[in-house]
Formats: sequence, structure tokens, C-alpha cells
Amino acid sequence: MITIVYAHPWDGSFNHAVLEETIKTLKQNGQEYTLIDLNKDGFNPVLTESELSVYGKSGYKDPLVDKYIKILKATDKIVFVFPIWWIGAPAILKGFFDKVFLKDKIISFENPSMTKVKKALLLTTSELTTDALVNEFTDPIRVLNYPIKSMGAKEILWHNFGNIILSEEPERVDYLNNVSGFVEELL
Repeated sequence: MITIVYAHPWDGSFNHAVLEETIKTLKQNGQEYTLIDLNKDGFNPVLTESELSVYGKSGYKDPLVDKYIKILKATDKIVFVFPIWWIGAPAILKGFFDKVFLKDKIISFENPSMTKVKKALLLTTSELTTDALVNEFTDPIRVLNYPIKSMGAKEILWHNFGNIILSEEPERVDYLNNVSGFVEELL
């Protein structure tokens, strides 16, 4: 099964258009998928004092964490769709890693294959160019590689639409037209 983790609060965003293209491509290829829409789910990315009290023992109190763990355990391939804000993942996605990627549930330092995930695709947008993200700033995807690899993913593909604020419609349309090819790389 393929899981899509979507982290953007607005359905009118370019990221939402990327999500729609991703889903369309999966359907055209006869692929089953599960969508985790963190904002629509009302996921709270903040680790509270109460939650932190059980975190060290791989515990959790948020019922969405249980739901997400079950989904990730059944996942073979994973797609993340999100904007890069302030040279990093949105807080809701960072909180997803913090709260859901629990030791001996999703990750293990002794056995890196707690899930069946072998391949991941990251479809992102950013105000900065992709070159600037990689060469001038701390590469946000390199930082995200650790939690994704910790769930067993051996291959991580990244396609960023950089400079989105200054982009023109033809550039955005080109990127959306390429999303199907990006998704097919995952398959």
C-alpha cells in the first residue's frame, strides 16, 4: 500500500494541486493508497507534558498517533507533499515525526525495518530556489532523510518546485505535468 502524508492547511494552494495530481496518477496506475491529511485530521503536532511522560517508553496518548502507526505499518511506499517554510518542514509535519516515529513502533536503532517502507517520494515547494536550499542553506531534505530512513526506506526521491513566489503559470503547469512522472518513479 502507498501512503500519502499531506501537510498544507489550504485546499487552494499549489501543494494541494500537487496532491491532486499525485492521487490522479496513483488511480491511473491502479494503485491503492491511503491519505493522511494532517491538517484535515486536526493533528496536534505539539508534544504535551502528559504525552512526553510516556514518550520515552514508546507510549502515546493521541488517538491519531495510533491510527497513523497502523497505517505506516501497512505501507510499502510513502509520498510526502508539503511546502518548505523557513528552510524546513511545516511544524505539523515535524510534529508528525516527533509523535508518530516512536522507537520500537515505527523506528528501531537496532532493526531499521520496523515498517515495510522501502521507498519514499518527497514533493515540495519553496520560496527559495532548489539550488539555494541545497547549496546556501541547511538542506531541509537532508535533515528529513533521517526520520524517513529510520523507518526502513532505502531510497528517497525529492522533487522541489523552487522559487514558487516568483514563478509564472507556465512553470507551475510544467511542474504539475511532471508530477505523474515523479510518482511513477516511486512505483
